[in-house]
Amino acid sequence: MSIAIRSEQGDDIDTITELTEAAFLNEEHSSHTEQHSDHL
Repeated sequence: MSIAIRSEQGDDIDTITELTEAAFLNEEHSSHTEQHSDHL
């Protein structure tokens, strides 16, 4: 497997948001606002 690390690009925002929402969906400690955090 090859992993490439690169800077975030504008086209990444929707995917990052969906991934973050899914990651915290069932977490009790979540405020369910994590997807609104500023992107790096």
